[in-house]
Amino acid sequence: MRIFYLLVLLGYLLTACSPEAISGIPNQADTAADGPKVITTYSVLYDLTRNVAGERAEVSSLVPVGVDPHTYEPTPGDLRRVSEADLIIYNGFGLEVWFNKLIEAAGKQDKVVVASEFVTPYLIDAEGPFAGLPDPHAWMDPSMVMKYVERIRDALIDIDPQGADVYIENAKRFYDELAALDSWIRQEVQKIPPENRKLVTTENALRYFAEAYGFEIVGWIYTLAPEEDIPARRLADLIEQVRNKEVLALFVDVTLNPRMLERVSEETGAPIAGSLYIDSLSEPGDGADSYLAMMRANVELLVEGLGGRQ
Repeated sequence: MRIFYLLVLLGYLLTACSPEAISGIPNQADTAADGPKVITTYSVLYDLTRNVAGERAEVSSLVPVGVDPHTYEPTPGDLRRVSEADLIIYNGFGLEVWFNKLIEAAGKQDKVVVASEFVTPYLIDAEGPFAGLPDPHAWMDPSMVMKYVERIRDALIDIDPQGADVYIENAKRFYDELAALDSWIRQEVQKIPPENRKLVTTENALRYFAEAYGFEIVGWIYTLAPEEDIPARRLADLIEQVRNKEVLALFVDVTLNPRMLERVSEETGAPIAGSLYIDSLSEPGDGADSYLAMMRANVELLVEGLGGRQ
């Protein structure tokens, strides 16, 4: 712990007067420089916060696009940015395993808000070190995201009361967009034959989505990333389940190594239909660069892969 503090402090001193390399829009401060400075941990939260803040706050993200927020390693530049922030928003439920050390090093504990505070989580139902812990992927259900938006709205009002009307109006508009997204997903899912609504993914990250829209979770490679040791039995059991349940297609995660799921595909003949955006948005212009676009891209891939376009 002390070594971590010393390293980030040294990095902070070395970079305090240096420009920071920025990759992709979520790492870049968004909107007016004279508004509240809001830091989010990863790109999905960045987009949710940006929708509520509008042009009134300066919003940025720590974890770059395409990087797994579970395993991210903060940089000295992150420490500088967090130390200068008026508000830091993180997901919670154990997603950002690196977050507490960073906040303690920056001395910003009183500026932290948990976006998922109003969500009652599902608990991980699996053997191993993550059994019984909260599943952090609540944003995969738009109805849960409405609760994120409510918490983000309240946090912005707390640090900027004069902007309350703006934040309330923006949140209401975003609620409407999320409700429309939910309705669209329900219509699209109906195109998939019920017997095909079976999910096999790289990470066990779709329970909220599956519970909301009537899918069966057949299996996964990682119970929760990062899971260092994958039991050999899990892979064998997954191969057997894919065969027995006649799973139509498998889905990888854009932020995780696909090799083990590719092995399942090779053993069973079930094709990998494509990559889902779960822990990250896409780069700008790549079709999943906002929460709404990400969910639409995911659903379109699921419908296509599970026989909903025939």
